[in-house]
Amino acid sequence: MSKNKYGNGFTDLVKGFFHHNPKSVNDMTNNSFFYYQFQLMTKLKSVLTVDGYPSNWNIDNMWDVLLTNGYIPIVKTDIGTLALEGGFYGQNMYYMPTNVLVNNPVLKTIDEKIGEKGELLYINYEYNKFQGVMSLINRYAVLLANIDCSLNVSLYNSRVAHVFEAETDAQVKSLQKMYDDVSRGNPAVFLKKGMKGLNKDNDSGYFLNVKNTYIGNDLLLTKRSIMNEFLTEIGINNANTDKRERLNSDEVNANNSEVRCTIVRFIDTLNECAKKINENPNFDDITNLHFSINTRVIDSIKQEKVVGNNV
Repeated sequence: MSKNKYGNGFTDLVKGFFHHNPKSVNDMTNNSFFYYQFQLMTKLKSVLTVDGYPSNWNIDNMWDVLLTNGYIPIVKTDIGTLALEGGFYGQNMYYMPTNVLVNNPVLKTIDEKIGEKGELLYINYEYNKFQGVMSLINRYAVLLANIDCSLNVSLYNSRVAHVFEAETDAQVKSLQKMYDDVSRGNPAVFLKKGMKGLNKDNDSGYFLNVKNTYIGNDLLLTKRSIMNEFLTEIGINNANTDKRERLNSDEVNANNSEVRCTIVRFIDTLNECAKKINENPNFDDITNLHFSINTRVIDSIKQEKVVGNNV
């Protein structure tokens, strides 16, 4: 492939991906997005816990596959019952899959009937399809990344404080040197007679009020609100820890009910699947698989938010 023939499109694409560009916002292709995607997924994993799984399970891999894809096949193998990334096929009268299929580089192809030597563990099933959590994670990662992008622009803008006019190139260079000397903290700056100085009556210079254009504090408050909204989605109460003058009991109770909706739905669905796995006679090494909310982590985060807001 000739670079001259196809132009610099690919090169520009690569440069745009790896370099910061405050002039544009690519919601899902910037460093901030990937950072928040990782952080939000970590927070979600921290509030979910599982017990009763076999010792040969890679539990981190199980959570990654389950949360990303929305499901993970459970299959009986020669080395025990395993949770492995794979797919499914077939339909019963309720449009649910009838078989699980795993293509593993070590164990090769595993094709088992659901209810016999295979089961499907899933976190959410809506609109006749298995739903992972990436839509939730990506939504808030984009919002938080946009806040970071706006904060970067605001910080850039706050650095622009002085604009000068000059009649000749020599005067431009003199003003540049003068500003460099001032920026370096020199106690005295000397100018040739007739040059304009850095004073408020300088009619050839413009002094921008950067305080009027700096919105960093407002952006940080918005960022905190977005993060609190995400925490509410994953079951962490935050309304009664925000610093507000008027917060009545009805508002707190409403938040207490709201925070449990999504996460309880996930846990209930997982435990419905776990019950089938526990009762399957072919999975003799699993008898008490159980999912629950990690209340220790939730209480710890809530306590940290209370301490932070009281500082």
